[in-house]
Amino acid sequence: MNKKLKILVTGSNGFIGSKLKEYLKKDKNLEIWELTRNKNHMRQNVNFIYLKSFLNDFDLTENLSSIDCIIHLAAIAHNNSKSKNDIFQVNAKSVEKLAIQAEKAGVKRFIFLSSIKVYGETTHSISFDEKSRTNPITSYAQAKLYAEKKLIQLARNSSISYTIIRLPLVYGNKQKGNLKKLIGLLNFRLPIPLIKEKNLRSIIAIDNLNNFLYKCIISDISKNNIYCLSDGKDISLSELINLIAEVKKLKTRTFYIKKSILLYIFKFIGHQTTFDSLYSSFRLNSNKAIKELNWRPLLSTEEAFRKYFN
Repeated sequence: MNKKLKILVTGSNGFIGSKLKEYLKKDKNLEIWELTRNKNHMRQNVNFIYLKSFLNDFDLTENLSSIDCIIHLAAIAHNNSKSKNDIFQVNAKSVEKLAIQAEKAGVKRFIFLSSIKVYGETTHSISFDEKSRTNPITSYAQAKLYAEKKLIQLARNSSISYTIIRLPLVYGNKQKGNLKKLIGLLNFRLPIPLIKEKNLRSIIAIDNLNNFLYKCIISDISKNNIYCLSDGKDISLSELINLIAEVKKLKTRTFYIKKSILLYIFKFIGHQTTFDSLYSSFRLNSNKAIKELNWRPLLSTEEAFRKYFN
């Protein structure tokens, strides 16, 4: 009988983590472990490792001794109001610390979910890939890139390998963030402003991400590699609105406004990042993942929206 691969998922109660652990449990050759802050979980299921907080000092070396692979999802979100110090401690220093402890414990793989934001906040006409110059602007993005560099540095001098995945917006049912707000505006028939300049943004369905993460677990090709990932079809705000309206059978109410005026309004109310995420372009090229891992998205963007939001 083959020995099961023990996979530890951090951030397993979040949107991505909760979907991922259910997806991975379908493979009976994998044994899924979770990092939890709830001690009651320890009594319910042996496949939990307890950690009160990534903000506290911790040493999980002994707990990680039987783990084969860590998928690190736990992070403070980019739109969170936490302090810069907290963001750096959780999204950067704790990743470095966890990876060092994992290496000491004999863990062989460390899969890290990074962000498209390591390239900046917008791409304009550029489609970023793994070789593109990084230019993190926010504390969140700077912390993600710091963690990436520390993982690469650690792998050079040890037996642990890394896989870094740079992601755009991940969407699915029961998600949070700007897409949920946009759907809410459409549900309430509220008018949505558009600009005449067409924007294109990369996004990825949770099913497509989970499938790629599974491929990374079982493939040696993904070791010590960085991948950019998306559905493969970039989408504009107006296309996104029309797609949601079609799936949910809603009538859209949109109007055009001058970009400079709309930007001023968003800046005035302190939401320029929301403006950027809705009205600017931000694109990723997934060719490396497609060629090296023979990966294809399970769902097209249209199919995913019909599955999640119908």
